[in-house]
Amino acid sequence: MADLTEVQASLSVKVAGANPSTGVEDSYLEVDSNGYVGVRLYDAAGNAIVTNYGTVDINTLRTASQIGNATGTADFNAGATGAQTLRVVTNQGAPNTTANGWVQKITDGTDTAKVTTNQDLSVSDGLRNGGVYGTLTLTTGGTAYEAKVGGSRLAQRKSLIVIPQDNMFWGYNSSVTTSTGIPISKDQPISWDIDPDSTFQIWLVASASSKTAKIAESP
Repeated sequence: MADLTEVQASLSVKVAGANPSTGVEDSYLEVDSNGYVGVRLYDAAGNAIVTNYGTVDINTLRTASQIGNATGTADFNAGATGAQTLRVVTNQGAPNTTANGWVQKITDGTDTAKVTTNQDLSVSDGLRNGGVYGTLTLTTGGTAYEAKVGGSRLAQRKSLIVIPQDNMFWGYNSSVTTSTGIPISKDQPISWDIDPDSTFQIWLVASASSKTAKIAESP
């Protein structure tokens, strides 16, 4: 015969507590098939304790909280737009529509590239305005002069045209001479397409003094 201790060890014991509404000890801890004990919390009036911490604002100091707001607990969804929805990806709208894509504009920060009604990117490298023109005098023979109209190059010029009124030579810098430069004959037009953001230069030099060239610059 087993002793009393062994008998007691073999008995099932229920842990009971008083029902907060009635005061009667008829509330028992629940144990599932795996042996885990389930616990539910109630306040003094017998109401189950489930806390909504309320709306979060700039003055709220939280040490622990549920995610949500005064309307309800947060959910997770890519497309829904409800007050409780936490976005895991952006709702991009219906497929194959503008709203479905993140439209990006090609811009330099000031000007924006154009797109035609046929969805073609509009690219233009043509001349913008009429530009300027005039006569350049090569006052001293053997001295190089920059091909430009007036005291400075036309801003953002895309085209430079030179028509010498006398035989002369040209080069890409002020060190060009009648020996190193490329010869161009009287009334022989020559032109250059220029990157408008560059500082591209053409220099002219003649063997004798007081030779001239017609110059045209266009933006």
